[in-house]
Amino acid sequence: MDTGEPKAKKIKLEKKKISQNALFGMGNPLLDICAVVDKDFLDKYTLKPNDQILAEDKHKAMFEEIVKKFAVEYRAGGATQNSMKVAQWMIQKPSKVATFFGCIGEDRFGEILKEKAQEAHVDAHYYEQSEEPTGTCAACITGDNRSLVANLAAANCYKKDKHLDLEENWKLVKKAKVYYIAGINLSVPVFPTQHASEPVKPLAQNHVLLKGQQQAVRLGAANVLLCERNYDLSYGTANECSGPASPKLQNNTLHLKSPCGVGEDGWLSLMGLPHGFFLTVSPESILKVAKHASENNKIFGINLSAPFICQAFKDSLLKVMPYVDVLFGNETEAATFAREQGFETEDIVEIAMKTQSLPKVNKKRQRIVVFTQGKECTVMTKGDKVETFPVLQIEESEIVDTNGAGDAFVGGFLSELVQDKPLEQCIRAGHYAANVIIRHVGCTLPEKPDFH
Repeated sequence: MDTGEPKAKKIKLEKKKISQNALFGMGNPLLDICAVVDKDFLDKYTLKPNDQILAEDKHKAMFEEIVKKFAVEYRAGGATQNSMKVAQWMIQKPSKVATFFGCIGEDRFGEILKEKAQEAHVDAHYYEQSEEPTGTCAACITGDNRSLVANLAAANCYKKDKHLDLEENWKLVKKAKVYYIAGINLSVPVFPTQHASEPVKPLAQNHVLLKGQQQAVRLGAANVLLCERNYDLSYGTANECSGPASPKLQNNTLHLKSPCGVGEDGWLSLMGLPHGFFLTVSPESILKVAKHASENNKIFGINLSAPFICQAFKDSLLKVMPYVDVLFGNETEAATFAREQGFETEDIVEIAMKTQSLPKVNKKRQRIVVFTQGKECTVMTKGDKVETFPVLQIEESEIVDTNGAGDAFVGGFLSELVQDKPLEQCIRAGHYAANVIIRHVGCTLPEKPDFH
């Protein structure tokens, strides 16, 4: 039966044996809890049908209630863990090629997360602590709509000295040949009041208000995400946002006065997020792994993860960058990184080349830079050149959920990289995995891949 999954061109290649724990990932794990719910449940927790938000105090009880009231499906989630899942799925055998470190709570959800990671054949070793519960993300489905509520909790509590430094865990790190670290890939659109004739498209973490973001950091929020109807809005409000009368912080929402006429009286509502990226959770852990990879001529990769990482945590990012062999990001993250580095260009090919040329500790490996652009061509540096690769075509009607596309691309790419395959094949594998993921809700996968 035709499943509608993309068919990849079959290429006959010599099969190389790959060892367990060859691929290592470290990040923020979440247990995804998916259920079909009713309108009363959404109303009780003041959720919109297509919300994507971080849990507030009023939402904390919903994670237990959704399990008691509805039939739920559990999945291991979080950006890096998703990438490890996809990589392991692409590789298939042996199991446990992919290793994952992160922090969970000593609770029932933590036990379920361990089971789900095991079902995905990922060798997950979690730091378990009792101060915070296991991070969760509830997907509340009503009809064709899906409301996401994430409670990061324990995901933000990883401790290097209590987990990474332990001999039995560090042995697993040393077994790996490829390393990858990212943040939580959580899009959180916040809908401003809008005129009926001006529909607003949620752009979430891909488009940020630069000056407003800096204000949010000063006011105690680590990030600002927004919905906007115009790409250039990101550059149009800098002066207004820096004015002393502009910012208002209410209920963890940063309100900024916009001169662009969006909403009543030109006010645009932007959400401030707490820390949710591993670079902000345990930078010392990242550096330890990065230095090990560099000193042993192994491959260390990171993801820019979100535009605000390139700004609010610029110093932490630059401390890691000299050790980076493979850098992933999307076009918006690349543009933000370029501005912060003073590259003085908006051309993504030039940005890729300039990023590749940044100082690097391990001179034996030239840095590889990979920038995805949604449905547009993926850009990758190779040697002293930049190559572009078209993505696999897909009918709009077949796209179900694009949230996991970035994680899946990285997972596909790494599944070939860890087997020493050519970079062109790594890109093809990334495109294939992303194409599969966007046909399903969440980071869910068929039983086996059809990629050769």
